[in-house]
Amino acid sequence: MKHLLFLILILLIGACKSVYQLPKYPNTVEGFSWLLGTWQVDEKQIFESWVDKEDGQYYGTTYKVQDQDTIEIERIVLSSDSSNVFYLATVPNQNDGLPVPFKMIKVGKNSAYFENRKHDFPQYISYDLKTDRLIHVQLGKFKGERLEKNQIIELRKVRGF
Repeated sequence: MKHLLFLILILLIGACKSVYQLPKYPNTVEGFSWLLGTWQVDEKQIFESWVDKEDGQYYGTTYKVQDQDTIEIERIVLSSDSSNVFYLATVPNQNDGLPVPFKMIKVGKNSAYFENRKHDFPQYISYDLKTDRLIHVQLGKFKGERLEKNQIIELRKVRGF
């Protein structure tokens, strides 16, 4: 009987480890320093730049350079409350200038996955650091529980912190 209980305990521990778990910092942005710096989209004149203003939030700006002008596409704040991390995206001339919140659903050492199923597009955003100089950003939409639309953007680091 003791052997059976021991075997069940081992199986339960193994099952618990296979479930995706958040790191020790699930409700702060401290684990996202790999985002910091300036990243370029697929050799286009589109950039995403992230800074840490040391106020507990990270700030991102997506912009394009066109005819020597810099045009803002999106402002992003990676912020947290007592229990969640949020990706807050503000796009000029959309949503009455208010940020669209995406709640972090999963996080790994060099990845993060955010969702807002009430938003039209995207409904999810994920960042996945492939190398110290390459991030894949995935944008998508759900149809029920299935992904309907999916776009992958490659960001290459051009300046770091």
